Amino acid sequence: MRGLDQVIADRKPPILRYEPGNPDADAKGYVAYRALLAIEQMLSCKTEACLTTSAALEVVLARLEQEAKRSDKVFDGPRLPEEMTRITSSYALKLGAQEVRMVVCGEYIWVRIENRSDAANLLFSRNTTEMPVPHREDLAETAAS
Repeated sequence: MRGLDQVIADRKPPILRYEPGNPDADAKGYVAYRALLAIEQMLSCKTEACLTTSAALEVVLARLEQEAKRSDKVFDGPRLPEEMTRITSSYALKLGAQEVRMVVCGEYIWVRIENRSDAANLLFSRNTTEMPVPHREDLAETAAS
């Protein structure tokens, strides 16, 4: 596997939408959509906050679960950063990765590994009070070796 070319630390603020009636709004009436920012960073797309019913969301989630690729994996339970790095490196090597992205989204660490024709998504559960978030530098060092 070729070494990692670069690590980009993106410190963008969350996507803010003016929704003064929303119970999650701050004192100025803005809601921070951190999950939307994570999706934009991982998939290189533009997102938009919207409203939907629980039933419609469940239908879409069920369809997505059925369509999930075998290369998409969810790792339950907290894992040490070294273990997450080992698992990520293994998938990156197996796929011949050209790009590896990582983002923290709530209680999860989402890793997306891409090559020219395929992608794998790894979702690690984390306990925010006990588990440190692996640094991109840790992933870079392991991927380069």
